[in-house]
Amino acid sequence: MKRVLIILPALALAACSPAPVWQVVSVRTSADPATETGLSRLRIDDHRFSGTTGCADVAGEFDGGSDGGSDGGDTITLRDVALGDPGDCTGWARHTHDQLAPLIVDGATFRMRHPSDFEIVLVGDLGETVRLMQE
Repeated sequence: MKRVLIILPALALAACSPAPVWQVVSVRTSADPATETGLSRLRIDDHRFSGTTGCADVAGEFDGGSDGGSDGGDTITLRDVALGDPGDCTGWARHTHDQLAPLIVDGATFRMRHPSDFEIVLVGDLGETVRLMQE
């Protein structure tokens, strides 16, 4: 009984902890090598995501995928995507936004791999790749 009482506060804290934040560390949209990105981050919680492209807020949901750290290449499909206006954003942040914006649309599908517990690689239908690392 004492063990249960000791574990309960830890479980309560874990249940209240925020969803992990993932930083987009590279994007490849053509045959050219992947490029590093600006400050683009996503919080992924269950089957929802929200964050920024570096210039604009983005949010949406996705279907598919898995809850584990497998490298099985699960497929996800984006839906209900809302992407804000980048305004007069310039520089590297705008470059990152311009690379991500065409990829983050309703109906976009990606094969999702987890090379490690702190890394996700999304591969689009045309071979585009987005690499995320957990902060």
